[in-house]
Amino acid sequence: PAPNTPLAAALFAECFRAAGIPPGVVNFVTGGVEVGQALVRHPQVDKVSFTGSTQVGKQIMASAAEHLAKVTLELGGHAPVIICDDADLDKAIPYTLRRSFSHAGQICHSINHILVHKAIAEEYIERFVAAARRLRVGDGLQVPDADLGPMATPEVLQKVEEHVRDALEKGATLLLGGHRLTEPPYDRGLFYAPTVLTGITPEMRIAREETFGPVAPITVVRDDEEALALANSTAYGLVAYLFTRSLDRAFRLAERLEAGTVGVNNCATVQLNAPYGGWKQSGLGVELGPEGIREYLRLKHVAIELDR
Repeated sequence: PAPNTPLAAALFAECFRAAGIPPGVVNFVTGGVEVGQALVRHPQVDKVSFTGSTQVGKQIMASAAEHLAKVTLELGGHAPVIICDDADLDKAIPYTLRRSFSHAGQICHSINHILVHKAIAEEYIERFVAAARRLRVGDGLQVPDADLGPMATPEVLQKVEEHVRDALEKGATLLLGGHRLTEPPYDRGLFYAPTVLTGITPEMRIAREETFGPVAPITVVRDDEEALALANSTAYGLVAYLFTRSLDRAFRLAERLEAGTVGVNNCATVQLNAPYGGWKQSGLGVELGPEGIREYLRLKHVAIELDR
């Protein structure tokens, strides 16, 4: 597991023991880069599956290549969502709010860029900001119904602050948040206020890098073509979302979005029965579904000739 957040993985490993899986079948090993590299480079390791940053994923792929171990990589993302002019906002707003701010934005398929059609932009933005203003930030151990918790590390918090500062310096408009929460009861944690920005332009870091924090950047677009161009403009292609009432439009946009998974009128795209994998710099191979199981199998062809 990630050295900074090992406890959930430790509990998961304990579930295997409690379920009666024999000792040695599932092994839980903690550690940092040294331990990880030792496992990846070991010649008896035939398959490596990694979830994390693109930078580390490339390092793991290079190490695994030393003995040609097969790799599955689920890496960074920059998930866009297209809000078409015929979208059902009663559905789009709660979905996009949740996917922008759940886990304080610290999940790989968090929405990183909201692309809303100009015909409905004013209503969408007004309602989205109003809903975001009602979100509750807190320590989940003390506030069980909190909507957002803290940042995982000081480095993650620093990146969020840098992205917001860079966007504002380059002309973005702050509609909500934009600051760290430091007053009690937040003074002992790494809490950042739910943040909404508009006026996002391509030269801003937030438009091309994964923020991994509770920030919702919004761009108003003229039409589907502009939305697609912006959605496909980053180096990532893990997940994308779109909202429209038109099935024809949904198929056309979904086909042209450069992402391994596309959610249409929903943001619940990680499903056990369906493949989940990234395009471009978002990964290699897939997880979940029968396709994910095949990533752990080897194909063998046996040609037999028998004397008659």
